[in-house]
Amino acid sequence: MLKYLKYDFKATWKVLVGYLVAGILASTYIQLKLMGGSSGSSLEDILLGLCVFISFLIVVSFITYSIRVFSRELNSDHAYLTFSTPKHLWKMVASKLCMIYLWSIVYALVAFYYNFFIASLLDARATTIFEVLKASFHIRFVIELLMSLVIPIAILSLVYLSMSISKMTFRNKKLHILWILILIVLAILYFQGFGFVQKEMPGEWTSFGIFYDSSEISTHSSQVTGLNIYSNPIIGTNFGGNFLLGPTIYSFIVTLLSVALTGWILDKKVNL
Repeated sequence: MLKYLKYDFKATWKVLVGYLVAGILASTYIQLKLMGGSSGSSLEDILLGLCVFISFLIVVSFITYSIRVFSRELNSDHAYLTFSTPKHLWKMVASKLCMIYLWSIVYALVAFYYNFFIASLLDARATTIFEVLKASFHIRFVIELLMSLVIPIAILSLVYLSMSISKMTFRNKKLHILWILILIVLAILYFQGFGFVQKEMPGEWTSFGIFYDSSEISTHSSQVTGLNIYSNPIIGTNFGGNFLLGPTIYSFIVTLLSVALTGWILDKKVNL
């Protein structure tokens, strides 16, 4: 599978790095305007709105690109090369999911820490918060990020499975768009299972707390309460969140099954 990963990285890194750079530039301008103050110029407001739109567009583009990298393997002229390779095409499917997963981690880490860095340059209160966060917070943050991204990857694996079923069932290329209907059915089944696992599993399996005790920064309260984060009565003395451990394991299993079934369909059932 490493060969597939190497190939996928070479084929996608320029586009995905381009998205990342565009996101950094847009985010920088947004931070400068929101935290650094605005002169009230209509041109600045237009540029701010444009940067927000670009940020949204990057997210949408990343999602659609994640789908296109697999669709190309099935429906473009490149498909003949794909199916001329040795069997075990589940490795190709797994490679694309891993590649998207890794890039998602990079995007999320850059988005969080870069924005925090820019905020710390513009507001001393943000600097104070960042300085008092212990290493354990960053470790827990990364763990939560790694686990939370399993769920969208599971959904993406269902997208790939839907496309493969459509390719197997409808030989006419004009009908391949019907994978969306297949995806809707699979998504309904997935979320029903998701809800069942969340409801029926023991409590210790349904949540994984990622919290940080704000009492550790009580000595800085006069500096940071202005951010309305730690003084919020709803949040209390902790901030963070309950993470759904059971449904995450369920999503990981769904991903494995989807990869295996997609690979089997591509190996055995699809004829160009």
